[in-house]
Amino acid sequence: MKPIFKHVLLAGLCLGMAACATKPDTAPSPNPEAEETVTESTPQVADPNVKNGQALLASMNLYQQAKKPLTDETKALLGKAQDAVQSGERVDAAGLLARLMAHPQRTATMYVLQGDYALQTGEADKAQDFYRQAVNANPYTYFAHNRIATLLRAKGLFDEALMHYNRALDGWAGYAPAYRNRGILYDLYLGDKAKAKADYERYRDIQLAKQDDFASTSEGREINAWIADLSRQMAQTGGR
Repeated sequence: MKPIFKHVLLAGLCLGMAACATKPDTAPSPNPEAEETVTESTPQVADPNVKNGQALLASMNLYQQAKKPLTDETKALLGKAQDAVQSGERVDAAGLLARLMAHPQRTATMYVLQGDYALQTGEADKAQDFYRQAVNANPYTYFAHNRIATLLRAKGLFDEALMHYNRALDGWAGYAPAYRNRGILYDLYLGDKAKAKADYERYRDIQLAKQDDFASTSEGREINAWIADLSRQMAQTGGR
Protein backbone atom coordinates (compact mmCIF):
# COMPACT_ATOMS: atom_id res chain seq x y z
CA MET A 1 0.00 0.00 0.00
CA LYS A 2 1.38 3.39 -0.97
CA PRO A 3 1.41 6.09 1.73
CA ILE A 4 -1.06 8.94 1.36
CA PHE A 5 -0.39 12.50 2.46
CA LYS A 6 -1.62 16.01 1.78
CA HIS A 7 0.32 18.88 0.34
CA VAL A 8 -0.41 22.42 -0.78
CA LEU A 9 -0.58 23.62 -4.37
CA LEU A 10 -0.06 27.31 -4.94
CA ALA A 11 -0.78 27.67 -8.68
CA GLY A 12 -4.52 28.27 -8.83
CA LEU A 13 -5.86 25.45 -6.65
CA CYS A 14 -4.48 25.66 -3.13
CA LEU A 15 -5.69 22.33 -1.82
CA GLY A 16 -4.76 18.98 -3.32
CA MET A 17 -3.96 15.41 -2.42
CA ALA A 18 -1.14 13.15 -3.54
CA ALA A 19 -0.81 9.47 -2.93
CA CYS A 20 2.94 9.27 -3.22
CA ALA A 21 5.84 11.62 -3.69
CA THR A 22 6.16 10.78 -7.38
CA LYS A 23 2.53 11.50 -8.28
CA PRO A 24 1.56 15.00 -7.16
CA ASP A 25 -1.66 16.57 -8.35
CA THR A 26 -1.51 18.96 -11.22
CA ALA A 27 -3.03 22.33 -10.46
CA PRO A 28 -5.90 23.42 -12.70
CA SER A 29 -5.13 26.14 -15.19
CA PRO A 30 -4.86 29.33 -13.10
CA ASN A 31 -6.58 31.30 -15.85
CA PRO A 32 -9.91 29.61 -16.65
CA GLU A 33 -10.23 31.56 -19.89
CA ALA A 34 -6.76 30.70 -21.21
CA GLU A 35 -7.41 27.18 -22.55
CA GLU A 36 -6.00 26.52 -25.99
CA THR A 37 -7.66 25.01 -29.02
CA VAL A 38 -6.22 23.76 -32.29
CA THR A 39 -7.43 25.40 -35.47
CA GLU A 40 -7.77 23.84 -38.89
CA SER A 41 -4.48 25.47 -39.88
CA THR A 42 -2.51 23.35 -37.38
CA PRO A 43 0.10 21.45 -39.44
CA GLN A 44 -0.29 17.69 -39.58
CA VAL A 45 2.49 15.56 -38.14
CA ALA A 46 3.44 11.93 -38.40
CA ASP A 47 3.72 11.23 -34.65
CA PRO A 48 0.48 9.40 -33.71
CA ASN A 49 0.66 10.72 -30.13
CA VAL A 50 0.83 14.32 -31.34
CA LYS A 51 -1.99 13.69 -33.81
CA ASN A 52 -4.12 12.28 -31.01
CA GLY A 53 -3.39 15.33 -28.89
CA GLN A 54 -4.31 17.64 -31.76
CA ALA A 55 -7.60 15.80 -32.25
CA LEU A 56 -8.47 16.17 -28.57
CA LEU A 57 -7.62 19.88 -28.58
CA ALA A 58 -9.72 20.38 -31.71
CA SER A 59 -12.77 18.63 -30.21
CA MET A 60 -15.94 20.60 -29.55
CA ASN A 61 -15.62 22.95 -26.58
CA LEU A 62 -19.11 23.07 -25.10
CA TYR A 63 -18.09 25.54 -22.43
CA GLN A 64 -16.98 28.10 -25.00
CA GLN A 65 -20.16 27.55 -27.00
CA ALA A 66 -22.36 28.14 -23.95
CA LYS A 67 -20.54 31.29 -22.78
CA LYS A 68 -22.47 34.52 -22.89
CA PRO A 69 -20.75 37.61 -24.34
CA LEU A 70 -19.46 40.27 -21.95
CA THR A 71 -18.84 43.95 -22.45
CA ASP A 72 -15.27 45.13 -22.91
CA GLU A 73 -15.47 46.87 -19.53
CA THR A 74 -16.49 43.66 -17.77
CA LYS A 75 -13.79 41.69 -19.58
CA ALA A 76 -11.18 44.19 -18.41
CA LEU A 77 -12.40 43.95 -14.81
CA LEU A 78 -12.41 40.17 -15.03
CA GLY A 79 -8.82 40.20 -16.28
CA LYS A 80 -7.69 42.41 -13.40
CA ALA A 81 -9.42 40.12 -10.89
CA GLN A 82 -7.77 37.06 -12.43
CA ASP A 83 -4.35 38.70 -12.19
CA ALA A 84 -4.92 39.68 -8.55
CA VAL A 85 -6.12 36.21 -7.53
CA GLN A 86 -3.28 34.45 -9.36
CA SER A 87 -0.64 36.72 -7.85
CA GLY A 88 -2.05 36.33 -4.34
CA GLU A 89 -2.80 40.04 -3.90
CA ARG A 90 -5.67 39.41 -1.54
CA VAL A 91 -6.68 43.01 -0.80
CA ASP A 92 -6.89 43.92 -4.49
CA ALA A 93 -8.54 40.59 -5.31
CA ALA A 94 -11.23 41.04 -2.65
CA GLY A 95 -12.18 44.47 -3.97
CA LEU A 96 -12.20 43.43 -7.62
CA LEU A 97 -14.18 40.28 -6.89
CA ALA A 98 -16.75 42.29 -4.96
CA ARG A 99 -17.19 44.54 -7.99
CA LEU A 100 -17.56 41.50 -10.25
CA MET A 101 -20.14 39.85 -8.03
CA ALA A 102 -22.19 43.06 -8.06
CA HIS A 103 -22.44 42.66 -11.82
CA PRO A 104 -25.97 41.76 -12.99
CA GLN A 105 -24.58 39.03 -15.24
CA ARG A 106 -22.51 36.66 -13.13
CA THR A 107 -20.48 34.23 -15.20
CA ALA A 108 -18.96 30.86 -14.39
CA THR A 109 -15.48 32.36 -14.41
CA MET A 110 -16.48 34.90 -11.78
CA TYR A 111 -17.58 32.10 -9.46
CA VAL A 112 -14.40 30.12 -10.15
CA LEU A 113 -12.28 33.12 -9.20
CA GLN A 114 -14.29 33.51 -6.00
CA GLY A 115 -13.61 29.84 -5.27
CA ASP A 116 -9.89 30.21 -5.91
CA TYR A 117 -9.79 33.20 -3.59
CA ALA A 118 -11.64 31.22 -0.91
CA LEU A 119 -9.02 28.48 -1.18
CA GLN A 120 -6.27 31.03 -0.69
CA THR A 121 -7.93 32.10 2.56
CA GLY A 122 -8.28 28.49 3.74
CA GLU A 123 -12.03 28.11 3.13
CA ALA A 124 -12.22 24.91 1.09
CA ASP A 125 -15.93 24.27 1.67
CA LYS A 126 -16.78 27.82 0.65
CA ALA A 127 -14.60 27.38 -2.43
CA GLN A 128 -16.46 24.22 -3.39
CA ASP A 129 -19.77 26.08 -3.10
CA PHE A 130 -18.50 28.75 -5.50
CA TYR A 131 -17.30 26.09 -7.96
CA ARG A 132 -20.73 24.46 -7.86
CA GLN A 133 -22.31 27.83 -8.61
CA ALA A 134 -19.95 28.06 -11.58
CA VAL A 135 -21.28 24.82 -13.08
CA ASN A 136 -24.81 25.98 -12.36
CA ALA A 137 -24.06 29.08 -14.43
CA ASN A 138 -22.52 26.97 -17.22
CA PRO A 139 -22.73 23.17 -16.81
CA TYR A 140 -19.78 22.67 -19.18
CA THR A 141 -17.31 24.66 -17.06
CA TYR A 142 -14.58 22.02 -17.13
CA PHE A 143 -12.10 23.90 -14.97
CA ALA A 144 -14.75 24.18 -12.20
CA HIS A 145 -15.60 20.47 -12.44
CA ASN A 146 -11.88 19.67 -12.21
CA ARG A 147 -11.53 21.78 -9.06
CA ILE A 148 -14.64 20.24 -7.46
CA ALA A 149 -13.35 16.74 -8.21
CA THR A 150 -9.96 17.39 -6.61
CA LEU A 151 -11.60 18.74 -3.45
CA LEU A 152 -13.92 15.74 -3.30
CA ARG A 153 -11.01 13.35 -3.75
CA ALA A 154 -9.24 15.00 -0.83
CA LYS A 155 -12.31 14.11 1.25
CA GLY A 156 -12.25 10.49 0.09
CA LEU A 157 -15.39 10.88 -2.05
CA PHE A 158 -13.89 9.05 -4.99
CA ASP A 159 -17.04 8.13 -6.94
CA GLU A 160 -18.32 11.70 -6.86
CA ALA A 161 -14.87 12.97 -7.79
CA LEU A 162 -14.82 10.63 -10.79
CA MET A 163 -18.20 11.95 -11.90
CA HIS A 164 -16.89 15.52 -11.94
CA TYR A 165 -13.68 14.61 -13.78
CA ASN A 166 -15.89 12.92 -16.37
CA ARG A 167 -18.07 16.01 -16.63
CA ALA A 168 -15.01 18.19 -17.07
CA LEU A 169 -13.98 16.13 -20.09
CA ASP A 170 -17.55 16.08 -21.41
CA GLY A 171 -17.27 19.88 -21.49
CA TRP A 172 -14.07 19.68 -23.50
CA ALA A 173 -12.08 16.58 -24.34
CA GLY A 174 -8.97 18.74 -24.78
CA TYR A 175 -8.71 19.78 -21.13
CA ALA A 176 -5.42 18.13 -20.14
CA PRO A 177 -5.46 18.68 -16.33
CA ALA A 178 -8.59 16.55 -15.94
CA TYR A 179 -6.89 13.58 -17.63
CA ARG A 180 -3.90 13.79 -15.32
CA ASN A 181 -6.05 14.17 -12.21
CA ARG A 182 -8.48 11.45 -13.24
CA GLY A 183 -5.52 9.20 -14.01
CA ILE A 184 -4.22 9.72 -10.47
CA LEU A 185 -7.67 8.86 -9.13
CA TYR A 186 -7.80 5.63 -11.17
CA ASP A 187 -4.18 4.77 -10.41
CA LEU A 188 -3.87 5.34 -6.69
CA TYR A 189 -7.42 5.34 -5.34
CA LEU A 190 -9.63 3.18 -7.58
CA GLY A 191 -6.99 0.66 -8.63
CA ASP A 192 -7.79 0.69 -12.35
CA LYS A 193 -4.32 0.72 -13.90
CA ALA A 194 -5.51 0.40 -17.50
CA LYS A 195 -7.74 3.48 -17.29
CA ALA A 196 -5.03 5.37 -15.42
CA LYS A 197 -2.50 4.61 -18.14
CA ALA A 198 -4.93 5.71 -20.85
CA ASP A 199 -5.52 9.02 -19.07
CA TYR A 200 -1.82 9.68 -18.55
CA GLU A 201 -1.28 8.98 -22.26
CA ARG A 202 -4.01 11.44 -23.26
CA TYR A 203 -2.49 14.06 -20.99
CA ARG A 204 0.93 13.45 -22.55
CA ASP A 205 -0.47 13.60 -26.08
CA ILE A 206 -2.17 16.95 -25.50
CA GLN A 207 0.99 18.39 -24.00
CA LEU A 208 3.03 17.09 -26.95
CA ALA A 209 0.60 18.77 -29.35
CA LYS A 210 1.00 22.06 -27.49
CA GLN A 211 4.75 21.89 -26.80
CA ASP A 212 7.20 20.29 -29.23
CA ASP A 213 9.82 19.56 -26.60
CA PHE A 214 7.42 18.37 -23.88
CA ALA A 215 9.00 14.89 -23.72
CA SER A 216 12.34 16.41 -22.73
CA THR A 217 10.92 18.56 -19.92
CA SER A 218 10.88 17.39 -16.30
CA GLU A 219 7.10 17.00 -16.45
CA GLY A 220 7.32 15.09 -19.72
CA ARG A 221 9.89 12.70 -18.30
CA GLU A 222 7.74 12.27 -15.20
CA ILE A 223 4.52 11.41 -17.05
CA ASN A 224 6.39 9.00 -19.33
CA ALA A 225 7.83 7.32 -16.24
CA TRP A 226 4.33 6.92 -14.82
CA ILE A 227 3.14 5.35 -18.08
CA ALA A 228 6.12 2.98 -18.18
CA ASP A 229 5.59 2.02 -14.54
CA LEU A 230 1.94 1.19 -15.17
CA SER A 231 2.88 -0.84 -18.23
CA ARG A 232 5.22 -2.93 -16.08
CA GLN A 233 2.59 -3.37 -13.39
CA MET A 234 -0.04 -4.43 -15.93
CA ALA A 235 2.37 -6.91 -17.55
CA GLN A 236 2.90 -8.51 -14.15
CA THR A 237 -0.82 -8.74 -13.37
CA GLY A 238 -2.12 -9.76 -16.78
CA GLY A 239 -3.19 -6.30 -17.90
CA ARG A 240 -5.14 -5.29 -14.79
